[in-house]
Amino acid sequence: GDWRYLNESPKRTQAVTAEQIQQAARDYLKTENRNIAWYLRKQGTEAEDPEIAALPPQVKPMIKQQLAEIQKETDREKLEQGLSQIGQMMGQVPAQMKPALEYLVRKIQERIEALNAQGGK
Repeated sequence: GDWRYLNESPKRTQAVTAEQIQQAARDYLKTENRNIAWYLRKQGTEAEDPEIAALPPQVKPMIKQQLAEIQKETDREKLEQGLSQIGQMMGQVPAQMKPALEYLVRKIQERIEALNAQGGK
C-alpha cells in the first residue's frame, strides 16, 4: 500500500461479495486454526453492570459515584428530591446522557422501594 489505498479501499471493500466472504471463512476459520482464550476476573471482583458498561466511558465514573451515594442514602425524602431533580434535567440533557439518567431513576426507585420494605424513615 501507498497513499492511493485510502482512496481505493472503500470501493474495493464494497466489491467483496458474500460468496467471497463465505469462501474465506471456509478456508481460514477451521477448528485446527482456532485459538481459545479464557478470561477470568480476579477472585472477589464483580462483573460490571451491563447497563453501566453500555454507557459512554466519560459518564461511567459519575454514574458509579451517584450509585454509591444512592445505596448509602436512608432518607426517602432526599431520594425523592433526587428523582425530582433528575426529572427536571431530563429534558435538557443531550440524548447520549438520557440512558444514564434513566438508569439513576430506576436505581433511586429501587432504593426507595427497599427502604419502604424495611420500614425506614
